[in-house]
Amino acid sequence: DLYLISVSDDALNDLAKNSKLKEQINNNLVVHTAGSVHMDVLKPLSKNYGVFYPLQSFSKFKFVDFKNIPLCLEASSGFIYDKLAKYAIKISDNVRRINSDQRKFVHLAAVFANNFTNNLFAVAEKILSDHHIDFDILLPLIQETVEKIKENKPSKVQTGPAVRNDLSVLQKQTELLENKELLKVIYTLLSKNIQEFK
Repeated sequence: DLYLISVSDDALNDLAKNSKLKEQINNNLVVHTAGSVHMDVLKPLSKNYGVFYPLQSFSKFKFVDFKNIPLCLEASSGFIYDKLAKYAIKISDNVRRINSDQRKFVHLAAVFANNFTNNLFAVAEKILSDHHIDFDILLPLIQETVEKIKENKPSKVQTGPAVRNDLSVLQKQTELLENKELLKVIYTLLSKNIQEFK
């Protein structure tokens, strides 16, 4: 009843041109799980196609509860959407109709919210470990930040030297990164973005 294609974006484009796969699908429902690929990439495979995009980061070592994961759905027709939604509501309490144009911005926002912040956590971990301090010292701070944004807009709860325009702290912290040019650029750009954010 349902063909779910979950591969890299480049592989998805190649699969969509596969005549043997088209024959196998035989106009049954086929969906992909990509965040940045338009739904119509599947049009050559079937007249019944769509997107089943779980907005979550997955790791082999960590179980996630699908009940809480937003499932972003899109389909080639209202009938196909309803059919796809029946699958989705069996595994998630958070099913949303998101079209391809919206989904690319959801994916972009997710990269900022998840991939970039995780990299910044890794940077923080390295700064601490270089000075013999365990990363877990930051966990209460990280947890408090997450708790705040559950009920407030992130832009309204921004803290730190940049939002306070504390130039002496910004200067001192930039100097601590004197031998780390890339981190100095990142620190300066993020501080500027905080100051100018609207």
